[in-house]
Amino acid sequence: MDVRQRVEQRQKPVLSQSLIQSSRMLELALPELRAVIEEELEQNPVLEEEIKAEAPRETPEIRQTSERETSEPAPDPDDELLGYEKPIPNKKENLHDHLSRQLRINTEDEEKFKAGMAVILSIDENGYLRVPPEVIAEESGFSCERVAEMLKLIQSFDPAGIGARDLKECLLLQLDRAENKDPLLRGLIEEHLQDMAAGQWQKLIKALKCSPEELKEKIIKIHSLEPKPGRGYSSEETIYVIPDVTIEEKDNQLVVLTREETMPVLRINPLYRAMLRNKKIDDKTKDFIREKIANGNNLMNAIQNRRHLLVRVMEIIASIQKEALTEGFEKLNPLSLKEVAEMTNIHESTISRIVMHKYVQTPVGIYPLRKFFSSGLKTSTGADISSQRVRLKIKELIDSENKNKPLRDQEIVLLLKQAENIDVARRTVVKYREAMKIPSAPKRRKEALTLNGQLASE
Repeated sequence: MDVRQRVEQRQKPVLSQSLIQSSRMLELALPELRAVIEEELEQNPVLEEEIKAEAPRETPEIRQTSERETSEPAPDPDDELLGYEKPIPNKKENLHDHLSRQLRINTEDEEKFKAGMAVILSIDENGYLRVPPEVIAEESGFSCERVAEMLKLIQSFDPAGIGARDLKECLLLQLDRAENKDPLLRGLIEEHLQDMAAGQWQKLIKALKCSPEELKEKIIKIHSLEPKPGRGYSSEETIYVIPDVTIEEKDNQLVVLTREETMPVLRINPLYRAMLRNKKIDDKTKDFIREKIANGNNLMNAIQNRRHLLVRVMEIIASIQKEALTEGFEKLNPLSLKEVAEMTNIHESTISRIVMHKYVQTPVGIYPLRKFFSSGLKTSTGADISSQRVRLKIKELIDSENKNKPLRDQEIVLLLKQAENIDVARRTVVKYREAMKIPSAPKRRKEALTLNGQLASE
């Protein structure tokens, strides 16, 4: 028997910890990023906040002169900054809205979107899929394969664990998201959740062949997971929005500015680098310092990468949506994640992470970044027009109609064609009208007659 040893080189894709951290940082909105930085400052001894140099203050002579020239009180130098940081109230989206928004961003195919919505509408308020996929397929008319495909996509959405069919799947989905492959932890979830709930510790130690300390560690980890991933979303709550980026108009040009001026500026404390060169410091301590320095550098690089990609994407959006940003959203142009990905040479999934959960302050108001992405239609001249713009045109026509003789959907189709050169099907008008919660022509006429009757009686 001829036994020989062979050495082969194989390329295997490995995601480094720094790449994973950088990818996750892209999804964070500014308040969340601040929380991550503050937590790392507390936990990492080699990381410190760099003290920013204060802006030079006016001398008493200059201040006295300016006070004589105007009767208004001198402005506080921090007023402008505080104005930007004032929280902006915004209704918190419910779970279905949160999921459907992510679905729209990640799905261009209309059939897939509808199949995904059938799945989302079967998810309860706690985030669980309570209707079997085969039943969803039967009721919605989509194939089981299509429903399964969309369920898998939705389970990749935020929050982690969404769309699970039971607690076990919910917890495992969260481990998958964290790329936690701990066999002991997964075994405890897959086979022994009931024993854990019943407190059968000795039985678990024997079955898993682990020490009491190991079991305790795994149980603590399980308790840190979210058993009801959907409960954080309620339409009754109010959230506060702080824009991640600002777009300003200067000399007829749009300028993109990041809003990270209030964030801590991080650096590695040089004393710890000096300790690595000190021969009196033992190797174990040096290894600890090296690890913490690496963690600190990874965080700083991730923050810099987030800033760079956010500005790059926003500059593309600003150039394409200049009219919408300066004149109003009725001027919005069609734009997809795929198009931005091709223009920036950044993967589409990365663009999706950058867009998610973030807001921008513009000359026409504060908007979520997702609002700049809209599917397109064609005018009769072949020009592209965004679906958002078509919606606004429909609303304008209905707002200006004769309330006693409201426009029927087919009449709206003809007016869009005649006035705007927009070719759109009647069913599309119906879909957009219903999406804007505008009743049909007969219902609008009935409401007008009822209102007129009430006014006459008064």
